[in-house]
Amino acid sequence: MGFGEEIINKLFLATDNNGKTVLHLAAEDDKTWTLQKKLDWAKEKLKKEEVSKLLLDTGNKGITAWQVAALWCQPEILKRIRDLAVEKLTIEEINKKNRYLPQTTWEGPLFI
Repeated sequence: MGFGEEIINKLFLATDNNGKTVLHLAAEDDKTWTLQKKLDWAKEKLKKEEVSKLLLDTGNKGITAWQVAALWCQPEILKRIRDLAVEKLTIEEINKKNRYLPQTTWEGPLFI
């Protein structure tokens, strides 16, 4: 990974004053193409641990980007986040990180 990519990855995983990542912010938006660009970057450039952090970290309100998309009624964004999670994460990783949420399976309530 080049020096430029390392900086971009750090920026990609950074949070604002509310603890939101770029994925949280994109999940609030209805422009799925901007989210897809971010997810493509994550898929191609980030290490598995970084993808896990991006998908499962919560902002100051304690919700993930997935939950933000659900609150904003963004079904296409939910699907795209789910697709990356299915590809990159295990059920155990998701359940461990979200220990305060009901345990889930890929067919369960969080990944319909």
